[in-house]
Amino acid sequence: AVMNVFYSDNPYKVLSNFIKENRVVTVVTGMPRGENSILSKLTSRFIATDFFAVDQNGTATQLFDGSAKTTIA
Repeated sequence: AVMNVFYSDNPYKVLSNFIKENRVVTVVTGMPRGENSILSKLTSRFIATDFFAVDQNGTATQLFDGSAKTTIA
């Protein structure tokens, strides 16, 4: 596993390019899972990539089209 941290004024573009260019299989993030989150756009665009959001308690939730479907303790 590799951990990458990005800082950008356009995070959607940076993350989209990275996922595409590196054929990313799984994304784990602590980003918020709201309607305004770029995760909603990313999960819709990269349907072959697994996305997980980890909350402050350490619970990982798998995301599909920006919404939570599976919680992993």
